[in-house]
Amino acid sequence: MDRRDFIKMLGLAGTSAAAYTACSAYMQEALAQSTTIEELLTSAADCPGGSLKDIEHVVILMQENRSFDHYFGTLRGVRGFGDPRPLRLRNGNPVWEQSDGARPYRLPKTQTHESGIDGETIPADSAGSVFLEDPAHDYGTGLDAWNGGLMDKWKEKKGYVALSHYTEQDIPLFFKLARSFTLCDAYFCSHNGATDPNRSFMFTGTCMGKTANSYFSGAKDPDWVDWTSYPEKLKELGIEWKFYQDGLTWTNDAFAGNYGDNTLEYFKRYRFDKTKSPSEQNPIYEKNQSVNSVLRTDANALSRFEQDILDNKLPEVSWIVAPEAFTEHPKYPPHFGEYYINEILRAFAANKKVWHKTLFLINYDENGGFFDHVLPPTPPFGQQSWHDIAGHHINAKRHCQF
Repeated sequence: MDRRDFIKMLGLAGTSAAAYTACSAYMQEALAQSTTIEELLTSAADCPGGSLKDIEHVVILMQENRSFDHYFGTLRGVRGFGDPRPLRLRNGNPVWEQSDGARPYRLPKTQTHESGIDGETIPADSAGSVFLEDPAHDYGTGLDAWNGGLMDKWKEKKGYVALSHYTEQDIPLFFKLARSFTLCDAYFCSHNGATDPNRSFMFTGTCMGKTANSYFSGAKDPDWVDWTSYPEKLKELGIEWKFYQDGLTWTNDAFAGNYGDNTLEYFKRYRFDKTKSPSEQNPIYEKNQSVNSVLRTDANALSRFEQDILDNKLPEVSWIVAPEAFTEHPKYPPHFGEYYINEILRAFAANKKVWHKTLFLINYDENGGFFDHVLPPTPPFGQQSWHDIAGHHINAKRHCQF
């Protein structure tokens, strides 16, 4: 399949199993043939002696629901499964020996091996290219698995799938990125809960004590979320910002929209005011709700992101919000996210002068309920119970950041 046919297939993949299979095969082939990371590394020879002062653009991509151990537990040189000093449970066993002897396990790759995931079997082609059950990742089960710092309730509260992990063979591009650039193995999300509160931290620095998606994307009262955001502060400082997203809101087509991950759209001041005419709307609403494509919809026409890089028109701060299928959220396979990130890197490779002055951050909003063996940092409990402390959102959990 060529690139033109792939783009056409994206529109069908949500409704056609054959189209999905064809898209998946194309993405795997494209990733296997990609030399983009090598190109970007080689280009570093053109800018010796660089420093943080050279950064003119910050681009942030926040993906979905993967823990550090789930992706990089087998990577050498990081605090993964080779950790020589793991936390010990109350029975003296290392933290990755959970109840009933359950331990982290590599996702199977045989057609006959029972995965333990609803009795399904994993196809033989690749664990990184198949659908995976979504473990519980709400605030309550997050606290219960953490269990006041004992870290011994992962299987009971999250299920056996929470202990699954990938290897380099499954997610080769991510391992290549980890070895080529900076990987943070002591990075923790802000809130031991779901997507929207953590994305609120990214966009505003707080979730104001709102512990669930129901306060944001599921809000019955739109006035619940109404505090100052980073884009507003950037505007006050005269700093340009932009959202790059292939569509808006959560759609029935997993390859369109932004999966509702532009959490600012749930904030009162970012909403459409029905009492005002379109010309009277807050300008920040239109700016937040603009489609600035990352992926091409026409094989011969550049996306907005590609064009801005070529024209050296990236703003000082950008956020990229991916369509559902490319967010890496279980059930969607990691290699869909690998493909999306590779396309972003391909865009940078087309204008290396822009790449040389850009800080590109890839992080994950939360661990998605997947096991991680590192105890998250918390302040002293003092006279408060651990549940009271966690209720103020200063408990966290480790996940991935490049």
